[in-house]
This record gives sequence, C-alpha cells and structure tokens, in this order.
Amino acid sequence: MMPGWTWTALMGNVGPTNEKDVKKPAGSWYPSQVAEELMKDLEMRSFYIVCPDGETDRALDQARMKWASEDLVAGRPALSR
Repeated sequence: MMPGWTWTALMGNVGPTNEKDVKKPAGSWYPSQVAEELMKDLEMRSFYIVCPDGETDRALDQARMKWASEDLVAGRPALSR
C-alpha cells in the first residue's frame, strides 16, 4: 500500500479532532479517505493499493511507477527520469 500524502496533523495536534474542523493542505488526504480507498481496493482483491494524492492523476502516477521499475530492470540509477 502506498498511501500518498496523508494529512494526520500530528505536528501541533491538540487531540482528537473531527475532520470537518481540520484545515488540511490542498492535495492531501485524510486518514479516513486512505482507509476507504484501502477497503475499496481490498474488495476488488487488488494487491497493490496506490492512493491518489489529489494533485497527480492516476496516469502520471502509473508512468512514474513504470519508469522507476524500469530503472531497476535496465540497471539505470534510481530516479533517472
């Protein structure tokens, strides 16, 4: 599972807070959104679970993952793109 950018507000947290009362950065996900994505993908019997981050679309995420895996197979340095 790759949860992406998950906003937990741990820095300076004042205790349990309702998500509707929390201001999170644009593009980030609440932990509950990550959990929903996890459950949805598990129901589909997905092995790899990649949560979007709200800023990068699925096609770009897939292109980056493909390139990174090809770095390994082709013997290129990491993050060669």
